[in-house]
Amino acid sequence: MNISRKAFFSLASLSAAQLIIPSKALADETDYTLFTDELALELASEFTNDLDTGLVPYRSTKLYDASKGAIGYVIELKSAAGAPHGYIIFDVTNESLISEFSFAEDTTSPFLSLVEKQPSGRSSKSIMAYKSDPFTYVGFDTVSEEFIYPRNYPTRIIEKVGSTKLQSTTWNDIFFPSNLLTNPNYTVVEEAYTSGQFISYSDDEIIDMTNSYACAVVAMLCCAAQYIPYQTFYSYSLEEHYWNLWERSGTTAYDNPDGLAGVTYGSTSREVLGRTLRAYCSQLGAAIFAEEAYNPLFSQFTSMVNSFNCGIFSCGLSTLGRHAMAVQGYMRIKPSGIAGGQYLDVLCVADGWHRGARYLNPSYASYVLPYGIFFSRG
Repeated sequence: MNISRKAFFSLASLSAAQLIIPSKALADETDYTLFTDELALELASEFTNDLDTGLVPYRSTKLYDASKGAIGYVIELKSAAGAPHGYIIFDVTNESLISEFSFAEDTTSPFLSLVEKQPSGRSSKSIMAYKSDPFTYVGFDTVSEEFIYPRNYPTRIIEKVGSTKLQSTTWNDIFFPSNLLTNPNYTVVEEAYTSGQFISYSDDEIIDMTNSYACAVVAMLCCAAQYIPYQTFYSYSLEEHYWNLWERSGTTAYDNPDGLAGVTYGSTSREVLGRTLRAYCSQLGAAIFAEEAYNPLFSQFTSMVNSFNCGIFSCGLSTLGRHAMAVQGYMRIKPSGIAGGQYLDVLCVADGWHRGARYLNPSYASYVLPYGIFFSRG
């Protein structure tokens, strides 16, 4: 399932009018190829065939960046029976041409999922795919000239770095701005990810699929997908994995006054997450270990990510209870105006609510008993 961020192609030449990728790299020469819809579908077919998935690419959508123009393609996949079965996202600005993929049953790309939920009066043909953050995608309606965001897109981000509030009124307080990689006020001095595939699921997806929601189960699900061999992982539905992890972890239902009517919300003890995922992965052919720590150090997460592993960060806020998130990367950033040698630590997490990476402040002042789980391969 994992794919190295350097596994496919090097950074390519780019213009807004056309996409160019290196077709082969030789000692003294590199040939370049125009990246077309046809080539994107062909590469997607080769990729799915090499992994023996039995999946068929059937739809390509050009992917844009607001400042760089065209940067790649979103490829939808279907099963031999014609049902949606995942996607591949090509992005020539990444170190890997394949920046994200999924082979999940009944799954479409984040972009197509967004388009399918638009009102019937809005033409899907007028909606373009835009990459707004490293693992986040939005639409742009060329008729109304408006950006289209998922229902729970993190637009209300606290811009102040290193908040020291004694109490929090929103979970957004614990996150850094969503545009860290492009914001001129920050310089990224160090960055690493578990793999070239950032795995995240929105609460909308989970609720639509299971009519339930438990953040710790979603965090385990994200980590399981990084370890269990892809043939084995995708031989089960996401719903099966989710309920297996729910039951194995002893997750119990509770009354959530802020939740959606008719949805079952679950609470999971953080102390069982490590051994639950370890046992589940072992049953499905992946040997992993788990270490745990109260008040985890940032260095523990960097060591974990640098060894191509993932983990879970669980935190409490005095007014909002507890939440668990899958950690799949980290960054160190330098805000403008800060003296040399002083940096801010950032964890790249799947927050359990949104698609894509969120930038967590692991040193937020108002955490209550933060807890870390660090997985490694056996």
